[in-house]
Amino acid sequence: MGTTDFVISEIYKGDLKQYVLTYIKKLDILSSISSEVQSIQTLQNKHRGLSFTDCSIFFHAQNKGAIIISGDKVLRKTAEQYKVPVRGILWILDELVKENLINRETAIIKLNLLNEINPRLPRTEIKTLLRKWEKEDL
Repeated sequence: MGTTDFVISEIYKGDLKQYVLTYIKKLDILSSISSEVQSIQTLQNKHRGLSFTDCSIFFHAQNKGAIIISGDKVLRKTAEQYKVPVRGILWILDELVKENLINRETAIIKLNLLNEINPRLPRTEIKTLLRKWEKEDL
């Protein structure tokens, strides 16, 4: 699992640094050489709704055949146009449950909390996932 050097730079400039330092050590950091930076810039010029950082993620995922994990709507739609797979927080939670890294009860609590604090999450998908986990508990 990895991310780009531009994402790391953005994190270090923002308020998230203290929360992610532990996890950054576990990621592969994809550094971009100058020709790649030019390609990323070309992507950004073509897809004006994406930030340079988003374009770096898209560029490297497309070139490596990787999955993008993001909740950004514009990045998701762009990636889907190019057949680059995109997953979000609901997929992550479901994978954590499937791999027994968290139990269903914890996932249900966390998903309900996310549902309360993030109005942009897809309500229908949340209900479906909650029903699935609650049903599995029987």
